[in-house]
Amino acid sequence: FILSVFFFNEKATVMKIVGILVGLGGALLCISTQKSDDLASDAFSGNLFCLVSSVIYAVYLILSNRFLRRTGPYTLMRYTFSGAAVSSLIVMAFVGYEASLTTLSLHFWPIALLLFVLIFPTVISYLLIPTGLKYLSTTVVAIYGYLILVVASIVSFLVGQDRFSWEQLGAMLLICVGVYWVEIAENNGRERKRPHSPSIT
Repeated sequence: FILSVFFFNEKATVMKIVGILVGLGGALLCISTQKSDDLASDAFSGNLFCLVSSVIYAVYLILSNRFLRRTGPYTLMRYTFSGAAVSSLIVMAFVGYEASLTTLSLHFWPIALLLFVLIFPTVISYLLIPTGLKYLSTTVVAIYGYLILVVASIVSFLVGQDRFSWEQLGAMLLICVGVYWVEIAENNGRERKRPHSPSIT
């Protein structure tokens, strides 16, 4: 949102700012209450990596939005995945390649989990992002990323990788309210931009 406002002249309305701050408050509440324990050996380092990842992802969304004005989502995906493949080859040239899955005998669940990761969180997710950017602003697409915290918390509770806390429930509610307010602000902005047809008297 900050990058879009300062560099690409996105309009900063009061409701949108409040919605982003509420959602950010939920995210910070979730982060600040996560302490290092048997489930998170180094919470500070993990949060730092996630912060850097979020900044890079924000830049990716902005650049994707600009690129989509001249091309389609499939062309964007071709460049995205091609760049990922080339960068992976460069990294492998320095650190080597090791994938135990390719040397072990084939089993159903490892292959099923690998296919799930390749299809849903990777291909379908990255295909829907540029599709959303064609109809929504970069900020609205990014604010939906806060919902990852909600889904991740629920799933982690179900599989036993996290413990329930009232702080996380409060963070989820703040995130959902923040997303709702930003979406309302975006809809109001679109309504104001829509030309009104002259009334017939």
